[in-house]
Amino acid sequence: MYIKIIIKNSNAKICQKPGVQGTKLTKRRQTLNTSEKILQIIIFELLFSTPQNREHNEGVTAIELSRKYNIKLEQVKKKLRILQEKGIVRSKGASPKFWIFDEYNFQRIDENDPIHYLLCNTEDIDFDSFFEYG
Repeated sequence: MYIKIIIKNSNAKICQKPGVQGTKLTKRRQTLNTSEKILQIIIFELLFSTPQNREHNEGVTAIELSRKYNIKLEQVKKKLRILQEKGIVRSKGASPKFWIFDEYNFQRIDENDPIHYLLCNTEDIDFDSFFEYG
């Protein structure tokens, strides 16, 4: 059995590699389509977002995500609503609406949830883009 660990601050979440027998992920393809990649980028951006590396202490706006990754604003908002329905992100305020990662619900996500798969499939993620060194 092969296991990856994603570390966020002091929390760790164990992810089984796709294809491990006994999970629904054995039937799932291992490549992500464009929509899934956009969702994955937004998840990881919010996951690693801290007040020290954000423009606003309250969170990240959809416009900031749209500009940073050159994604249409409507797509970003749609993905944020999907993540909000899953409980992975929370919003603060109304205008502008700030988005933050919900660590509590993140730890309780079901292993069979497609969002869990996106969190565990980190082969295409450039983690250096989320951290400042030096």
